[in-house]
Amino acid sequence: MKFVWGVIVNLVLSFVLSLTVGIATTAFNGMPVNWDTISMPLLYGTIIGTITTTVIPVNVLGMKFAAFNNAPQGTALCAIYKNFVILAIMIPIMNFFVTGLMIGFFTQEFVNGWLYPIPAVYPVGYVTALLFEPVAMGVASFVTRFKPTPAVAEDALAV
Repeated sequence: MKFVWGVIVNLVLSFVLSLTVGIATTAFNGMPVNWDTISMPLLYGTIIGTITTTVIPVNVLGMKFAAFNNAPQGTALCAIYKNFVILAIMIPIMNFFVTGLMIGFFTQEFVNGWLYPIPAVYPVGYVTALLFEPVAMGVASFVTRFKPTPAVAEDALAV
């Protein structure tokens, strides 16, 4: 049950991150923000983010970074450090695939489209992750009826 709970948390967070980062990237690139410009990045980002966070132990890396900085598990400081590392990994990966799928991987505009918006959209994604991680955990608990303790929740996210 912990695995399914963790995947649902990853799915919800990937959806919200894809939405907010997609809107921020679209606005940053000077394009109009409407359903046409954010629907495909939302779909691609949600799928890629969910798969990536399920396959790569980004939460484990974030927890190790928090422990390295003496932030006890389950505290706000731990969440601050943990999400810093998670988003440092996830934003470039998600933006790489979304940009490649939208404009092509081997086009001249690819590298600029991939790397240029990251410094501007990282803070947006970071704040979104901090705010919506408890919401995602609540949604996952509601769907799976699994009520983890804080320590079990952190371990379950390390799927």
